[in-house]
Amino acid sequence: MSARDSVSDSEVKDKIIEYNVLWQEAKKRGFEASMEETQEYVNNTKQLLEKSVNDSENISNNSNMIVEYITATGKSLDEFFADSIPEYQKMLSIGNLRQSIYNEVANKSTEETNSPGLIEAQQKAFESLKQELCKAADIEEL
Repeated sequence: MSARDSVSDSEVKDKIIEYNVLWQEAKKRGFEASMEETQEYVNNTKQLLEKSVNDSENISNNSNMIVEYITATGKSLDEFFADSIPEYQKMLSIGNLRQSIYNEVANKSTEETNSPGLIEAQQKAFESLKQELCKAADIEEL
């Protein structure tokens, strides 16, 4: 899907549900990212963005556009990233869950690490978990 493709309300709703059920599952399994881990990630992301904007040799990057977007919200970079910590924590928690699933598949597999077969099996296992969680979710639309 390209950036110009339109997305239906149903697709957006499904992605929001998927994101939330994965985050809940990550918490349930004890994979919630710590506040320290999240703060470190946020600080590193902000520093990389600032460094990239100030890198005169890297003219083709999107860093300036990202900074323009952030400042258009009326927030400083510090405020924007501080406000984003809860969402980064959810994202990192889902990443921890995904890594756990990938490790489980790798431990059960006879495939070599990073082989196409293993990577496909890991992706299928995570996709299967997503589908299972979304199907089992008790979602009440308002």
